[in-house]
Amino acid sequence: MLESPGPTLRLVILLLSTILAPTLALSETDLSVASETLWILGAQRVDVDLGDSSQEVDVALRGDRIVAVLQAGLIQPPKGAAVVDGTGLWLAPGAFDSHVHVSSTPALLSQDTPELRALETAYRNQAGRSFLLHGFTQVVDLNHRDEGSIAWFRENGPAPDLLHVGTALTMAGGYPLNWVPEDERWSYSNYLLDPLHPVPNQPAGVDPTQHTPEATVARVESSGGVAVKLFWEKGFGGFSNLPTPSRPLLEQVVATAHQRGLPVVVHANSFEAWDFVTQSPIDALVHGMWNWDQHRGSAGLPAEISQVVDRAIDREIALMPTTRVLGGLRDLFDPTFLSDPRLAEVYPPAFLDYLQAGGGGGLRDEIRREDFDDSPDDAMIRRQMEAGRGQGDRVLQAFVARGGNFVFGSDTPSGPFYTNPPGLNGRLELQHLATLGIDPLAIARALTLAPAKLFGVAHEYGEVAVGRKANLLLLRSDPLQSALAWGEIERVIVSGTVLQPVDLAAAR
Repeated sequence: MLESPGPTLRLVILLLSTILAPTLALSETDLSVASETLWILGAQRVDVDLGDSSQEVDVALRGDRIVAVLQAGLIQPPKGAAVVDGTGLWLAPGAFDSHVHVSSTPALLSQDTPELRALETAYRNQAGRSFLLHGFTQVVDLNHRDEGSIAWFRENGPAPDLLHVGTALTMAGGYPLNWVPEDERWSYSNYLLDPLHPVPNQPAGVDPTQHTPEATVARVESSGGVAVKLFWEKGFGGFSNLPTPSRPLLEQVVATAHQRGLPVVVHANSFEAWDFVTQSPIDALVHGMWNWDQHRGSAGLPAEISQVVDRAIDREIALMPTTRVLGGLRDLFDPTFLSDPRLAEVYPPAFLDYLQAGGGGGLRDEIRREDFDDSPDDAMIRRQMEAGRGQGDRVLQAFVARGGNFVFGSDTPSGPFYTNPPGLNGRLELQHLATLGIDPLAIARALTLAPAKLFGVAHEYGEVAVGRKANLLLLRSDPLQSALAWGEIERVIVSGTVLQPVDLAAAR
C-alpha cells in the first residue's frame, strides 16, 4: 500500500492544484490507493471545455471513477497497480450518442417465428458492444416504454451507460401514435389531452387528469428520466395535419418539467415546427430542419429560416441535428449499402445474413409505394432524400457558425431501418458532420460536454476530471484537430474496464 504523501509531495500537489486547477487535480486521499487502481500513463488529455489537447498526463482510475489526473511522470504508480501505456495516444471523454432507441430492432417488424426471435436475441446481445466499438460510452434513449429493454441492454454487457427520457409526450392521436392501430393508441401512457382541441372518438373511461402536463411529466420523473421529450409533428407521407400541442399546452409542459429540474427536448424537423416551438422556453430541438415547407428548394438560407435559427441561438436552445435520419432513408435505396464491411462488426453474422438475403426489404418497398408512387427509380429517391438532408445541413452550418450549441445524436434506429446500425450509424453521422466543415472542437463538445450539460449529468460525464465516471477513449490521433479521430480508437474504457475494439466486434 502506498504511504500517505510526505510534506514535499503535498507541497507539489498543492502547487499543481493552485496553478493548474481545474486542469490537473488530485486529492491526497486518492494517493493511498494501491493495487485496486488502474493507471493510464503519458496520454495527451483532451479538454473539450478549454479546447486543449497539449497536456501529457497520468490518470488513475479506481472502480468506475477517475481519482487522479496528474502531470505525466509526477509520481510512480503504486506497486501492483495495473498500467495502460498511453504514450502517443489522446485520452478523451467517452462519447454520447444522445438519440437512440434501444428497444427497436431494425428490419424485424414482427418476432412471431422462432427464427425471427433468435435474430432479435442475437441483435440485442450485440447492440451494446456495437455502440462501444464506435466509442459511444453513453447513450440516451429518447422514448422508451419497455423497462425490460433497459434491463437487457444493461445486463448483456459490456454496454454503454444508458440514460433515458421515459415515455415521450405526444398528443392523443398525434405522431407517432398515428402508426399504431387505433384501438391500441389509448394504451399509450403519456399522451396529452389539450382542452383547446378535444379529441373525437375518445373511448369511455379515459381519465383526463392522467393526461395533463403535470401527470405525464411526473411519470417521466418517476421512471428516472433525465429529460422530457415532446413531439411537435404534423406528419409526412400518408399522414398530415396531425394534432400538435397548442401554445398554452406546450408552455405548461415546459414550466412543469423545469419545476422538476428536467429539460424539455422537442421533436421538430420542419420550418413550421421550429418557428412554433422556439417561441417557447424549450431546451433543445431534436432533429435538424430538413423540411422547409413553403421554402422547399430555395437556394441559400431563406430570411425567414435564418431568423428562426437566430431566435433558437438567442434563447440558448440546443440543436441535435440527426442527419442520419434522411441519410439512413437514402441508404435503403442504395444497393451497395449491405456490402459495407463495417456491418459485419456491428450486426451478428446470422442477422447480417438475413439482411443480405432480402430481410427487411419490405420497408423499402413500402416507402417507395407510399411516398414515391411506387417508382422503381431508386436513384431519384436517393436524390430527393439527399436534397432534404442538404436543407437540414445548411441550417446546421448556420447554427454552428453563429455560435449555437449543438448536441450529437444519430437517432439509432430512426425507424425499423437496417441502415441505422448501432454504433456505426453514429460513426456515419460523425463523418457527415466532418464533411460539412463543422469545427472539430464544436463536434468534440457536441459528443461530450454539451449532452452532459443538457441532460444534467455533467458531474458524471463529459470531461477527463477527478470524480467523473471512468468512461474514456484512447485515440490514435487528436480529435480537436480532426473529428475523424473519434473513429481511431485504441482502447475503450467503460466504468473503469479497459476493452479492446477487436473484442467488441460482432465477428470476433
